[in-house]
Amino acid sequence: MGNNPVSIIDPDGGIIKWASWRDVKQNDRMKGQFSSRSEFRKAKRVLKQRYKETIKNSDLAKGVYKNIDDNKKIYTIYAANDYGGGGTDHAMGEIIIGVNEKNFLNHATNQVVNTMAIIAHEGAHAWLHLMGIEPEDITVALPEIMSATKNEVDHYNSLKVAREGKASFMENMMIGEFISNGIKGIEPREFYQMSLLRFMDSGFLKYQLYPTQINVQQERVLSPRFF
Repeated sequence: MGNNPVSIIDPDGGIIKWASWRDVKQNDRMKGQFSSRSEFRKAKRVLKQRYKETIKNSDLAKGVYKNIDDNKKIYTIYAANDYGGGGTDHAMGEIIIGVNEKNFLNHATNQVVNTMAIIAHEGAHAWLHLMGIEPEDITVALPEIMSATKNEVDHYNSLKVAREGKASFMENMMIGEFISNGIKGIEPREFYQMSLLRFMDSGFLKYQLYPTQINVQQERVLSPRFF
């Protein structure tokens, strides 16, 4: 298939689209991830295997990715090297997942389960968006630095907390299934580390980023039924 996006048949019978080497080279978010096509292909093989392990050991993960696959909106999955975890861009239709992370998530103890947790989390983001629960891009709510009001800052923070809290809660449901199926080295996420905005209103400094964490157990998706 040349440099076009690669499609494979997943174990559930659907078609999952994977980024090609050309896609990687043309994507600014992937700059510096790989030095060669062979390095990228190796990472993609690893990601495909861990994806299969994820949906094999979680019915929820299988359902999430099947819903993503069945939807008209196309998401392309990118294998990254060390991406600081993963990322989902709804506007671009991209899911990026790191497979050789230098720092594991605080609830994972090896590279395999670390990747599986990222697959679960980023898939949850995409699914929540397709269900109309997660907005396409919360950065549109990011207030201008010179004109921000406290209400705008609070609104942006609430969107970000809800976005990550719901995805993390779904991730935990999948991790529970991993554990039930005998997967070792992972436990449910208790907290999600993130940066929020603090309203300052002092001269030119309207707000500043500050690190915080949210309690995942306090977050819920809007419907108790997923499928």
